[in-house]
Amino acid sequence: TSVSKNTNIDFVIIKGNGYNYCDATYFDAYIVPVNSNTICLDCLQFKVGPAVKVLGPVGNPADNPFVVINSGGKIIGYTANSQTFSLSGPDLENLTYSPAEVIGPGPAGNFDECGAWLQAVSPIGNIIRGWYHAEKSCDYSQGQTDKSVGYAESYDGGKTFNKWNYPNNKVLRGITSATSGTQTGAGDQTVVRWKDYYYMYFLELKDWHTGVARSKVIDGGKPGTWWKWYNNGFNAPGLSQNSTTLGFFGQSVSHNALYDALSLITTDKWFGGLRLSQSKNTTSWSSIDEPLLIAEDEDWSRDPADKELIVYPSIVTPAGNSWMNSFYLFYTYLQPGEDFSQRYLVYRKVDVTDSLATTSPQMKVELNNYESTIRSDIWSTNTMVPADYVRTKKMGYTLTKEFPGSIPLFDCYIPSWDDHMVNPGGCGVEQYLRKLGWVWTTQKANTLPLYRCFDAINTNHFLSNDQNCDGRGVNEFLLGYIEQ
Repeated sequence: TSVSKNTNIDFVIIKGNGYNYCDATYFDAYIVPVNSNTICLDCLQFKVGPAVKVLGPVGNPADNPFVVINSGGKIIGYTANSQTFSLSGPDLENLTYSPAEVIGPGPAGNFDECGAWLQAVSPIGNIIRGWYHAEKSCDYSQGQTDKSVGYAESYDGGKTFNKWNYPNNKVLRGITSATSGTQTGAGDQTVVRWKDYYYMYFLELKDWHTGVARSKVIDGGKPGTWWKWYNNGFNAPGLSQNSTTLGFFGQSVSHNALYDALSLITTDKWFGGLRLSQSKNTTSWSSIDEPLLIAEDEDWSRDPADKELIVYPSIVTPAGNSWMNSFYLFYTYLQPGEDFSQRYLVYRKVDVTDSLATTSPQMKVELNNYESTIRSDIWSTNTMVPADYVRTKKMGYTLTKEFPGSIPLFDCYIPSWDDHMVNPGGCGVEQYLRKLGWVWTTQKANTLPLYRCFDAINTNHFLSNDQNCDGRGVNEFLLGYIEQ
């Protein structure tokens, strides 16, 4: 339906002749513009909000990209680690975890004997279609597993999923077959519904790059309906060993409704953090030059010297995975020096603006003061903080990439004082926690001064935009100027 600005739209339920008194049917209408223009990568601006803990510290689940559906006016999200579990609530900021299994491993010898990670869902009428990451022949102590993708359906609003026509419900396999001592196959997928197709983006273990397959929506995404990108077309059956990968862009897909395009997000330490890429044709991808979040480590073999770890990023909205002016970034998070027995599921609200013209910088992350309720410490940071810290003041936004005239800030810790301290250029003898991002060395439009302050009575460093340190300490020096 073609509409213009200020057009009134009525949504009418066709009553018919049936008796439908007290018919408890829920509708959520999402209206997005259809934009056939080319993508302006340099026009998008992202403001990343504070990190909020959803789950943790736990050893299980939080081992996959977080995906959601809106079922009967309630948000249901899925997190997994061999078994899949759900979180539900009225919105994405108020989710409660349920330990009841949604879907789990199959019998020994089957393609999902090691687990079923539900990583994509699509409601169609009274049925919810689902695609789960599966593994078999697993010996994780030797780094060995064989990955594939299976199909399932839910008939109870997403509480549980049944493996349709099991064990003949596999929809995708990789180029390589199970091999002792290594990872093989293809999986770690997510799925987006776009126009007349489901598009599945997956990790091909042959070269650790991104692959794509598609199935017509009318075919339901069931076994035998998926075709992988191969030799410049969707020419290879999903269960064939043929596939042409696209490069390294990740597998977590969403729909960018601003440009009616697809978006992939992945952790890329060599890029500097979370890399966000866009495509108008599903197979050719371009990345925004700045990371959405800084990520300095990708070491899964954890030791006390390791930096914080951000993995399994996903973009979700109350509508599923279609976004326009905002979205929620979910990811699995490990604090510096901690291992996968202490993982967290975290979200951040991200606001998006299309400036309609080239803009720089594009990525900004909120920096806040957090004050402990149980000890004398103010922590100026942009990471997830323990439960005893309360956000008290917003400082501004740090940049995720170095620009001429900028300086990096670092989150440091002085154990003997129990003092978190922001330092320019590095941490020196203090304990290194993370790179917070960059601020300007000279004042620019829409920036605020950023001072490092010290409360000598409580041996506590903190940040302030006030040269008098809000009356709580002495001004040590001007760090720089931070974006508002």
